[in-house]
Amino acid sequence: MQIPTIVLGDQTGRFIQAIESQRGPISVVRHVQDLAEVLGLAQSGLARALLVVSLEEDLTHSLLEQLEGLEVAVCQVLDPGQKPALDGIWPINSLGEQEEILLGISQAVQALEEGVSGHRQPSQEAEESPKRESQQASKSAQPQDPAPQQAGPEEPGKQPGLGGKILTVWGPLGSPGRTTLALNLATLAAPGLKVCLLDADTYGASLGPALGLTDDYSSLAQLCHYADRDKLAPKVLEELRSQVEVGGAKLDLFTGLNRPDRWPEVRSLTLTKVLTYLRGHYDLIILDSSFNLEEDQALAFDQLAPQRNDASLTSVREADYILTVGLADVIGMPRLIKGCDQLIQALGRQPDSSGWGIVINRVRKEAVGPSAQLALQHSWDRFGPKEPILAFLSDDPNACDRARLEGSSLAQIAPQSKLSQEVKVLTEQVLKQLGLASEEDGAEEKMVEKKKGRLSWLTRS
Repeated sequence: MQIPTIVLGDQTGRFIQAIESQRGPISVVRHVQDLAEVLGLAQSGLARALLVVSLEEDLTHSLLEQLEGLEVAVCQVLDPGQKPALDGIWPINSLGEQEEILLGISQAVQALEEGVSGHRQPSQEAEESPKRESQQASKSAQPQDPAPQQAGPEEPGKQPGLGGKILTVWGPLGSPGRTTLALNLATLAAPGLKVCLLDADTYGASLGPALGLTDDYSSLAQLCHYADRDKLAPKVLEELRSQVEVGGAKLDLFTGLNRPDRWPEVRSLTLTKVLTYLRGHYDLIILDSSFNLEEDQALAFDQLAPQRNDASLTSVREADYILTVGLADVIGMPRLIKGCDQLIQALGRQPDSSGWGIVINRVRKEAVGPSAQLALQHSWDRFGPKEPILAFLSDDPNACDRARLEGSSLAQIAPQSKLSQEVKVLTEQVLKQLGLASEEDGAEEKMVEKKKGRLSWLTRS
């Protein structure tokens, strides 16, 4: 099997000479100093392996995913005992002889074909195999210890990859109220939970300005940068988060892209890693997603081939619950109905009511007639999917404008307004679906039902 290899770095030429001098199946197809050249050669199909001698800081998960898709194995020269910074890299001893270097490249290509992650020095396989066999034999000869007791449940919001729920607020093209709804849901949920609000709208991020923050810095892009290099840590979250207090409710905000043209910085792989990490540090992660769920065509570039809608697609696919919001008018309702079909197609399945809720926003008689809610329900029953409408939210432009002007929430600006009460009830419903409702909420709900029943009985009398 011929293995044409790209060599990145190697200023002294030691590894190039080691490969070329043997005149065997492994050959140097190009010596480059830039990653853009690597990707261009890989996409042309001229190489089967990449040997990285330097530039370790430029290796990312996105790059490895791209090269793996092009069937190019990645090897990296490392000092003895040093491990690769990322999964999927096959280490080669910097002090190794010619045979060891060639064997490492060959085994890296073989591992890629077999779907095995390269983590260990090739020579370690032969050395450690008899050791493992002898250890297993000695263990089988010894009496087995009783099964250890299982540890108790982890405290929520402490361990990476555990615990937290993801709520994605999504809606079709236009301005149906995604940001306003996500913000108010977060502020209502924050008093009893550790809440994180993430702006994942790569077309027009607006959570920062809605809370009165400057948009000259993108926490989302930085989170993806660290995730791409496996460097997410509690200290990183501490530095990147913006602690916001709205009406006594404290939550953490991670701002979105300050310019729409920065969307290539947010890729599906890195955003997934970010969300997985945030699950371990928050009880509830609320995503403000963009509208577009179209699958982009992966075009061939001389650099990473980004997809503009990665963020919105990842936001809905990683969600534990999707809140779909649409406008209550003759334009918004058809968009919502078509958008729901697009959402189902993007998910690849029909979500059930436990993971999907429909919200009709800005309900007003001026837009759909005197019996607005009845007319909207009739249109939905006739043309919409089978999923029932979870909530109708009244139109209150004055309260919403005041809240945006003061960087606050509806519960703080107009707590007794009809819209504020409707959003509060909606929040309780969503938290219940996510399994995050407190016992006090359940007791309060039962009390309300009891009072309603008594009032109904008095009315009938």
